[in-house]
Amino acid sequence: MGELPDGIAGKRRRRKDRIGEKINGRTVVDVYRHGFVVECDRGHRASGGINRLRVTACQECRNSEIGEINYQSRRERYIGKKINGRTIIDVGGDRADFVVECAYGHRASAGSIPSLKRHGCMKCRNKRKHPYYTTWSSMRQRCNNPRHPDYDRYGGRGIKVCPRWDDFNLFVEDMGTKSSPALTIERIDNAGHYEPGNCEWATQAKQANNRSSNREVTSGGRTMTIANWSRETGVAPDRIARRLNAGWSPERAVASRRPRQVTINGVTRGLYEWARHHGVHKGAVDNRLAAGWDHVRAVTEPVRRVSKPLPPKKSGGSR
Repeated sequence: MGELPDGIAGKRRRRKDRIGEKINGRTVVDVYRHGFVVECDRGHRASGGINRLRVTACQECRNSEIGEINYQSRRERYIGKKINGRTIIDVGGDRADFVVECAYGHRASAGSIPSLKRHGCMKCRNKRKHPYYTTWSSMRQRCNNPRHPDYDRYGGRGIKVCPRWDDFNLFVEDMGTKSSPALTIERIDNAGHYEPGNCEWATQAKQANNRSSNREVTSGGRTMTIANWSRETGVAPDRIARRLNAGWSPERAVASRRPRQVTINGVTRGLYEWARHHGVHKGAVDNRLAAGWDHVRAVTEPVRRVSKPLPPKKSGGSR
């Protein structure tokens, strides 16, 4: 390749002196025959004459900024929309397009709308596997959901769940560990709310005894529910209720007509166990006790078997 003419070589030498100079926000990094090679802060290169470079900025940066503005505005249109149980509350940064929040305050980032439609809140999904989740969810449904079958007995009566227990983790922390899987949540004050200090883990029997619909009976100076009287006396709860509805006195209604245990000759056994031992049917024992028999006699006296006479034979010879 031949040498450049003196005039052109001189111009190139003068242009090389401008390497490193900034022109309209871009740095001159090289020269060529007809102008300069410039580079912006983002590494985009372009070439051209000095006059053109002075009046134009980096086109690639300008296009990317416009695209980012348009992309950002498109994403912002989704703020406030609810997708698959989670609400879009903000647009994300470089790695995520959206910031979403579920009904329980768990936040996460998502890359796209299709991703939001496919996946729900992972923290809520893992939370449902917790052994206390069903108790916590049912408690909130009874108090907050008017369509729940038991809403009238809870939310309809003004029973509420304290705001602290809207957080499942705080509910688990306050209630502590169950001593048995059979225990359920119980309000100590039946008219109080679901809140720390008024709730405990209780058995089904204790919980049933604390219901507002329970009927209390006073007998012998003691007041208990029908269920507790039944456990003490052995009389079925529905039988006690029927006796009270029929006008029986409380003392008579809760009293048992037959003892649960009978002692004979120093040996204590169940009433029907003695009856089986002596060959007496339990129906006969009930009838004897109803007739006023003594308990020992009712289970020990053998049943009298009356033999029926045979019917007379028909007379008459064969034809």
